[in-house]
Amino acid sequence: MIFKSLNPSLDIPTDLTIWDWLFDPYSEYSPLVRFPASETAGYTNASTKERVSYAQVKEYATYFSTALVKMFGFKEEDTVALFSENTIWYPVAMLGTVRVGGVISGASPAYNVEEMTYALKTAQAKILMTLPSSMEVAVQAAKNAGIPQDRIFLLEGNVEGYTTMQQLIDIGRSYGQEGQVKPFKIPPEKKNKDVCAFLSFSSGTTGLPKAVMIAHQNVIAQCLQVKQVTPENHKRILAVLPLFHIHQLHLPILLNAEVYMLPAFNMESMLEAITTFKIPEILLVPPIIIRLIRDPIVSKYDLSHVRRFSSGAAPLSKEMLKLLQEKFPGTGFKQGYGMTESCSCITAHPPEKMGYEYAFRVGTVVANTEVKIIDIDSGAELGYDQPGEILARGPQIVMGYLNNPKATRETFDEDGWLHTGDVGKMDKEGFITITDRIKEMIKVKGIGVAPAELEGSLLGHPDVEDAAVLAIPDDYSGEKPKAYVVLKSGRQSEAAEVGKRLIKFIKENKVRHKWLAEVEITDVIPKSASGKILRRVLRDMQRNGTNKGLVVRDEKAKFRDDDRRVVLDAEIVEKIEASGNFCIIPPKGLLDRFLATLREETETARREHQQVLVLVFGHGEEGSVGITIGGSGCALAAPRLTRQQFSAVVGPGVDVTLLTTSCFLGGWVIRPLAGEFFLSSMTKFNITEMTAEEEEEEMSRAWANSLSRGRGSSVFITAVFSELIRASGAMYNPFSNDHVISFAAQDDKWDSEWRARSGFPLLDYKKRWEELRELLGPTGSIGRGYHNLVKAKARLYLESFPGPSNASGNMVFHLRLIELLRGKRFDEDSLVRLNDTLDYRLSAMQLATQYVSFLDISFVDRLLFDTESWKNAADSSADTVTKAHTYNTVLDYVLDAKLFDVPLRTQGWAHLKPKEYLAIALVESGLGAKQIREGIARLKTLKTGAQHFLIQTPLGKAMMNDEKVVRHCDEFNETVEKFRNSPEILIAQ
Repeated sequence: MIFKSLNPSLDIPTDLTIWDWLFDPYSEYSPLVRFPASETAGYTNASTKERVSYAQVKEYATYFSTALVKMFGFKEEDTVALFSENTIWYPVAMLGTVRVGGVISGASPAYNVEEMTYALKTAQAKILMTLPSSMEVAVQAAKNAGIPQDRIFLLEGNVEGYTTMQQLIDIGRSYGQEGQVKPFKIPPEKKNKDVCAFLSFSSGTTGLPKAVMIAHQNVIAQCLQVKQVTPENHKRILAVLPLFHIHQLHLPILLNAEVYMLPAFNMESMLEAITTFKIPEILLVPPIIIRLIRDPIVSKYDLSHVRRFSSGAAPLSKEMLKLLQEKFPGTGFKQGYGMTESCSCITAHPPEKMGYEYAFRVGTVVANTEVKIIDIDSGAELGYDQPGEILARGPQIVMGYLNNPKATRETFDEDGWLHTGDVGKMDKEGFITITDRIKEMIKVKGIGVAPAELEGSLLGHPDVEDAAVLAIPDDYSGEKPKAYVVLKSGRQSEAAEVGKRLIKFIKENKVRHKWLAEVEITDVIPKSASGKILRRVLRDMQRNGTNKGLVVRDEKAKFRDDDRRVVLDAEIVEKIEASGNFCIIPPKGLLDRFLATLREETETARREHQQVLVLVFGHGEEGSVGITIGGSGCALAAPRLTRQQFSAVVGPGVDVTLLTTSCFLGGWVIRPLAGEFFLSSMTKFNITEMTAEEEEEEMSRAWANSLSRGRGSSVFITAVFSELIRASGAMYNPFSNDHVISFAAQDDKWDSEWRARSGFPLLDYKKRWEELRELLGPTGSIGRGYHNLVKAKARLYLESFPGPSNASGNMVFHLRLIELLRGKRFDEDSLVRLNDTLDYRLSAMQLATQYVSFLDISFVDRLLFDTESWKNAADSSADTVTKAHTYNTVLDYVLDAKLFDVPLRTQGWAHLKPKEYLAIALVESGLGAKQIREGIARLKTLKTGAQHFLIQTPLGKAMMNDEKVVRHCDEFNETVEKFRNSPEILIAQ
């Protein structure tokens, strides 16, 4: 839906230039018309007290513009670059240029030669104006950009050989009143929204800065919009921020407010100015507000007259707002939200809602402006309290980027909407809350983590002076948060301990996926002139290893790249069951922790309006199950739960024996149908002693047992998901009856193809679909019909046993599930290619397919969107060597997954990197030498059994004749033999 401003609409002129709007003798907006000369405000240098009134600004700007045109040949649409700290002569140069149809390009006074050269070339500047303090950079940059030396002017001060502002004013004055150049007018065929007045560079947080074209109408509209929500008594303004933020130069003229300019920022001079000039409202950016809260020098100044703080440019966390209110009780707070591309504000706090209770939100939509929130993936419009990308449309939205049509198209759509790249939501009071920037979001297992949220928490910690958070790569989660932290004075000596405290602090206050992987102690957080964190600089530091500070890592999640080892949770290996299936019996503490996590994650998902999905699997033993719960593409591991415990969560009537799992020496393994076969076989007798006939009989028995319970059915999985969604009280259920029938139809497609190729009789699918509809009923709700459906489907399968394992149908189900969650669609050919690659008719591939089919959604998501792996899978041919290679590729994915920070490992027979497996699963398990020896012996037994299994299958025989596969198997046997009687060698490594 489109959210419109709650403020009265404004009449915004479309034919006036900024000059005529502010200074024309007939303009109703001009302070020179509305106030007598004695009451006209102006610009004052806060240090020297030098002042120019707005009447003088008009006079001097007129003379200056005349000199530009008559002395230096300045033309309409030519650009003047202003490279300067704050000075009262800045607005004279700015408005004088605009008066004759020129364009002003503001540049940060902090630019170096390279940056300034880029700005001058991009803006195609003809004239550069600067200060003596910036001459070295200005002269070199002008030379690089082709600007002659006689086109470099000084705003104030003197440098031999260069023309000054005062000289230009005198030149213009010398032409007399009649000799002044006439002001530029908007051509009849255009409106003021079509004529550029300013070039303001974006902050460049995602690459080189772009020159934003700001029209005359943009500035006029923005000033009128902000004036509407500005208190009437706002008459004294302190200009602390650099003046290349053009908004703060025009609005005071409209308000007839006195502006006290601070030439350069330092804390003492700012506090001195606030005190001297009794500034009632202080406009600052978050870094300065943080200093105001924490700098002890503030207590030396009497700021009791300050009524309000105002913030912009970047979010201010709740923690900082609380500290600000505590330090300055009785004050109010307001902030606006916007960007260079919106000329400044899209939202602002109205005067009646400038209290701290509204401070964490960025205000309501300003007049004549529309906002909509869209889903980041699908682009669908969202409603109240639904987070998505913020889009804005209004008269303050700029023209686009200079000479950059591609970037313009990406940011401004055909309907006039500015795509901000910011994530936020609109509440029913009309306030917007900003979460973060899309490009800055950290994706942990597919879940978005906002850096600003973690930064806010860290800034609230007593040891932290400043902080920034960004993503670092992680093999398992995709990305994890890393914090760069500046410590408070006196804390450096205990930096390592502080780092540990901060990691623990976030763990205690945030859900698991927001936990910090590491903290790096640094001297400074790089920021733009407007106070925005320059994450690209931090990313470069991280990538290049430059300016490396002390790094403290989360020991529980430490992951070494050289041997891919992890630190195991000692609780997990506290007790090992020595029975034939090698299952761990988790300690009670671990089970309690899981149940607490289950409740916490469910509550979090509800609060964030995520779907709550629960995957059920059994452990191959009667009476025990495990569950995996996650929101929108994530999963948690599950220890064993009793049936009674599980029923307390999901309620009665759900068949909970869906998947089997086994565990060996601390490495959890999710194993579907084939896993049950191995477990049951090893329990009865040694698999190496099985004949081919016994193996076939055992596999058939396992299949029959599975099908009799409906295992392998996409519809059944859907039913379980739905029941668990309902039982957990989730706010949204994505599965309707039509979805269920769609899944069933897809299941049947693979089923019919398998039967046709295998020579088994086809089922009556038309009859089956009719039966499905009858069982589900007409209501469209998820009901008891599922249980009848499962029974009916099991019966239909058993009518023509043995039937397929249906792993491919389950893969399709997971892809469809991702499609539902993300609002995306995948073409049928891609699904077919993927299925053909992971062909369940081939026994070795069947194992990989079934691993993939039943792993958590984040794993399937990762497989789907990893370009290289997708290409390997899609392009693989039907020959056995390529199939074997693809099988290894898929297994690599499986083996990379982890549960409870423990590597997910197949039992020794399936792993083709034995040294790595043994090192992780045995040495770091914390077991003694005797147990390690026993473990290695078991590994050898399992390896032999697996080799026997492969030989019994057509593909297995072909694979065992392949040189690469044989070499891997020989490698494995050599490693086992080497370490079987000498585990100390392994421990030493």
